[in-house]
Amino acid sequence: GMEALSKIDIFALGASVYELALGESLPQNSDNWHRIRVEPSFRKRIPQRFSEEFWMFINDMLHENPNARPTAKDILNHPLILHHCHPSRDELQHKVLVLQQLLAEKNQMLEDAMKEE
Repeated sequence: GMEALSKIDIFALGASVYELALGESLPQNSDNWHRIRVEPSFRKRIPQRFSEEFWMFINDMLHENPNARPTAKDILNHPLILHHCHPSRDELQHKVLVLQQLLAEKNQMLEDAMKEE
């Protein structure tokens, strides 16, 4: 049913993220597929710009047991996603200050234009 379909979608998402991150397709046969999961040499191929947490996140989405894969809600609530999708308080305060400065500059320009008329 729909639950099985959503687990396939999660797998497809994990596969897409894997391919984008490594720049290569997932292996097609089961032996190579199994090596990705268990061989330490696979971990050495991981670009250092990606964390172990990132690769475990992908591995969870590619889990061979569909019931062990995260749900879409789990993915959206994962710390990696939350960290990158929700700005920190400092980031928000900085954005507010920048917008306030831009607004003040615009208002000054309007006032100056009105004085000239």
